[in-house]
Amino acid sequence: AASIAAPLNVASRKAASIAAPLNVASRKAASIAAPLNTALGKDCFIVRQLPTLERYEEYKCMGEALANIYFNPVIKFAADDMEKRLGQKGIYLPALYDFREIERCERLLTEKLGRPIPDDARAWFDTLRYEAEDALLKAKMAVGIREIAIDGAAVTRPLSLAKMLFKQGFRVTRVYADAFLPEETEDFRWLAIHAPEIRIYPMTDSRMRRADRKPEGPGFVAIGQKATYFTGTRHFVNLVENGGLYGFRGIRRLAELIEDAAKLENLSPGNPAITSVLIILIPDSRATSNARKKSSA
Repeated sequence: AASIAAPLNVASRKAASIAAPLNVASRKAASIAAPLNTALGKDCFIVRQLPTLERYEEYKCMGEALANIYFNPVIKFAADDMEKRLGQKGIYLPALYDFREIERCERLLTEKLGRPIPDDARAWFDTLRYEAEDALLKAKMAVGIREIAIDGAAVTRPLSLAKMLFKQGFRVTRVYADAFLPEETEDFRWLAIHAPEIRIYPMTDSRMRRADRKPEGPGFVAIGQKATYFTGTRHFVNLVENGGLYGFRGIRRLAELIEDAAKLENLSPGNPAITSVLIILIPDSRATSNARKKSSA
């Protein structure tokens, strides 16, 4: 496929599930992005992602890419630099959770790549949305009346996620973040009007060491390690920087992770919820006795 497909790079800590007209040359991502070929035909693009590359030669091929796709705005500086030096177009796809905005971004991506999604792909988008909503419904039933806490280290758009989950019927009550992107202004205003019960807490403020980590009530299902720590829950989604999730399929996968977290307690040794460890050093009685004798002498 390399001879007929245009290469793309994807900037993501994990292999991202991009819903775009791409032929993903990766075993890990192919099962997620394959349905895109149904709408746009096969062999559209080769997508290279660092987490999926196995050989140094593949890594060097990233320098030949047509474009660099990134989800975190902090990567913009590097993307702009590569556009100047290598002529690779930088394409920013915000990792948001609004269904309409996701569709708009995916259409915009395909237009920038010169392969716009055909107008008759409406049914395809509807299918992806239905799958995401169905997974969210199952997750909501598993969560029940428990509260949802989200942190800004888990996702780059925590308010967008909070808004989506709230509209889907989840009891979102806490968001942990030190700051929000300007892109989240509209989501912030919407939540202030429609979900004023949501409380926003900092993540790194020293006063948070006194936060109550055993809140009363039905308990929490947390999204992110910081939210897990501050709520003291054992039901959590261990997610950092979007975890490679994007678009409708990313939402579906996140819903599946929420469902799993709601049903199972994470009691593994690496559970970030188990962070309060008390270490007591018991001095040897003989050493203590000798020290006392020396001091008295």
